[in-house]
Amino acid sequence: YVRPPYDTMYDDLVFELPYTARTAAFKNPSTPLYNYHDYDNVPLDDVEEYLEEYESWDFFQRSMRQYFGMVKCIDDNIGKLLTYLDDAGISDNTIIAFTSDHGDMLAEHGKFNKNRPYRTSAGIAMVLRYPEKVMAGKIIDTAYTSVDFAPSILKVMGVTDPNVNFQGMDFSEELLSDERVSSKDIVRYVFDSGNNMSWAAAI
Repeated sequence: YVRPPYDTMYDDLVFELPYTARTAAFKNPSTPLYNYHDYDNVPLDDVEEYLEEYESWDFFQRSMRQYFGMVKCIDDNIGKLLTYLDDAGISDNTIIAFTSDHGDMLAEHGKFNKNRPYRTSAGIAMVLRYPEKVMAGKIIDTAYTSVDFAPSILKVMGVTDPNVNFQGMDFSEELLSDERVSSKDIVRYVFDSGNNMSWAAAI
């Protein structure tokens, strides 16, 4: 849960389940077996009532309000950090990188949290600001992963060591190019975790 005042900032909002949660519940279309649900045994004739009760469930509403409160809290504090860098006169030669190891389903396809190969869980953006070297507004559509960040950002900083080997790919050339929008033909594979993997995805 998020700290005050963000914990109650969105108490006036009423959240609805996303479209894909409803289609999953009605099995129209049915979701893959690995995307099991708590309502798999709810008869189709009772699904609408089930969804209405779920949307009115205090836990669901509170969880969504808290989540958006957390996002607002992060946004405000990143703003403070950027303001400090501007005031200190070091914005242009400071790299700001913002990303995450995964997203949250937020009830898309009837699921919460992570561990599903859907865009809301696996397709996470990385936002990077480096005014001195990286073009503002640049968009990279190439699929990269978290192991690629270290070799790429270090290379942008001019830090190299031939005796250090990274597992990730160096995408600094694409990051520093003059192309406003770029995309390379790279396919990354992700797999389910655990001993009984149930899915694999090509991104």
